[in-house]
Amino acid sequence: MVRELPPYEEKIPKDSYDMPMRYYHSNSSDPNDLKMFAHWHNEIEIQLFEQGHAVSTIDNTEIEAKKDDIVFIPSQSIHFGRADSPVLNVHNFIFHAETLCSQNYDSSVQKYFKPFINRTAHIPYVISPDDKGYAQLRGCLDEIITLAHEKPIGYELLVRIQLTKFFVHLYQNGYVKPKKVSTVADKNYQAVRDAITYIERNYSLPLTVDKIAANAGFSKSRFMSIFKEFTNTSCKKYINKCRMESAQNLLISTNGTVLEIAISCGYNNISLFNREFKKAYGATPMEYRRIKRAQA
Repeated sequence: MVRELPPYEEKIPKDSYDMPMRYYHSNSSDPNDLKMFAHWHNEIEIQLFEQGHAVSTIDNTEIEAKKDDIVFIPSQSIHFGRADSPVLNVHNFIFHAETLCSQNYDSSVQKYFKPFINRTAHIPYVISPDDKGYAQLRGCLDEIITLAHEKPIGYELLVRIQLTKFFVHLYQNGYVKPKKVSTVADKNYQAVRDAITYIERNYSLPLTVDKIAANAGFSKSRFMSIFKEFTNTSCKKYINKCRMESAQNLLISTNGTVLEIAISCGYNNISLFNREFKKAYGATPMEYRRIKRAQA
């Protein structure tokens, strides 16, 4: 079975792809949805918290977000987290910085957007209602939400305008600062990002920590330490989590047998697959499929 999207993208509605960004609204009390395991992507991500409280780690920095907070996740940042509330209601905006660039990279692009493309700009990870310029920033996001739902003529261009205005307000309110990066830390960070990508693309194959460490150019012990530092989990657990996420999605979206799904997710032992799945989701694969389809 061909997998086209990494785990974090599987729940993003495909109809959001007609805009210059991906927008989706997540509202859940499912314990499995209240945890986000480590991942990264080339796009910038902005989150607007409508309800709930979460503790997350972005670029190895722990942050807290609550109702009405705006969370800014830079491109290529490894991030993960968990909800500290029974319900999490969040609007998500995901886009490439290049989306806002002119094709010829004029001087304004060089000045205002190139730092986000090169990751040389730092933005506070959390902007709260009492912070400077919050109302302006929030207004841009609220307008994008309205446009995404109502889709008036030219809404794609209007979304682009609101995104641009969002960055104008970041600059005008002094939120954009130069970012200093350690060469060694950046090398380690890149190694973990590469390992995550490698696992997401190859989780259906036999994978070992030794092989992934060698692919990253580190000894096994050093790699395990670095991976745990940036993801808060072991490499082995991360592989298993990718496999479980894929199995969960396939059980809901396809009619494949449990054996077929187990094999496509990297499990040749059906008993092991059943045990791991029940441990992760509190139900056997067949029970999980019946429950989710009954809820649909």
